[in-house]
Amino acid sequence: MQLLETVRSIREHSRQMVRELSMLGMTFRDTGLTHSEIHVLIEVHLHSVMTAGELSDRLNMDKSTISRIVQYLQEQKLITAGKAEHDARQKILKTTVLGAKKIQLIDRIADTQVADACELMDEAEVDTVVKGLRLYAKALWQRRHGKEYEIRPIRRDDNPFMAKIIRQVMTEYGAVGKGYSILDNEVDRMYESFANKRSAYFVIAHDKLIAGGGGIAPLAGGPKNVCELKKMYFMPELRGLGLGKKLLRLCLKTAKELGYQQCYLETLHRMSEANRLYQKFGFEPLPTPMGTTGHFKCDAWYIRNV
Repeated sequence: MQLLETVRSIREHSRQMVRELSMLGMTFRDTGLTHSEIHVLIEVHLHSVMTAGELSDRLNMDKSTISRIVQYLQEQKLITAGKAEHDARQKILKTTVLGAKKIQLIDRIADTQVADACELMDEAEVDTVVKGLRLYAKALWQRRHGKEYEIRPIRRDDNPFMAKIIRQVMTEYGAVGKGYSILDNEVDRMYESFANKRSAYFVIAHDKLIAGGGGIAPLAGGPKNVCELKKMYFMPELRGLGLGKKLLRLCLKTAKELGYQQCYLETLHRMSEANRLYQKFGFEPLPTPMGTTGHFKCDAWYIRNV
């Protein structure tokens, strides 16, 4: 219930912000342009040169809508559209002198709106707003770009894909040779290795392609109430989409459901992104390793309650 209340609260404040920013009208203040037209004009201006395809992806709008807006902005002499040298089917968009002046008007109006609101807050509150909006916008972007992927339990036919990912990522970080988990027997048999009542392994899939995975299992040589976060690796295209957070959250939830009280993991300091993720999730560093995993080349160890 608490999550639902949070979601409803965010939606309510988002609606209020939309109203206060005059985003419900046909056009934005004295600009004579709709909000969609303004967004297209701003993006073209900020990036100097853009294609309709890039605008469609960046603004999360279908290509037909982008085409209509581009045509209208051309008719208003706010942008120009020329053919790309490498592909005559692509249009290269640029703002005109008149378009740049329109941007200046938009900036004056919008800057005044925001500045007036900021004057009603102290510096700490303004910093909170900036940070909160940045995090919220990033999370929405991650949701849009990550929704094509699903997280599901591993299947036997996923074995060769996960083996390839594990070896590729570990090689990328120079984690090759004796003392690293790349030589573990389970690398080629991930499904069978985690197919027991005390373990679970999940993969991140897009259609029939596997792009990452991670799981939990009893900590070898450790207390029975401590599990280990194991073989959590992703292909480069997944990084930055927030899927690591979703997978880690699922692993910790599963660990609790399986009766574990703590979760241990070991990694390398040079895997900086992974270390930041674990620390954000409340994993506390340990001075020495736990259990008998055999991964003596690891130099960073963490644990947290589940």
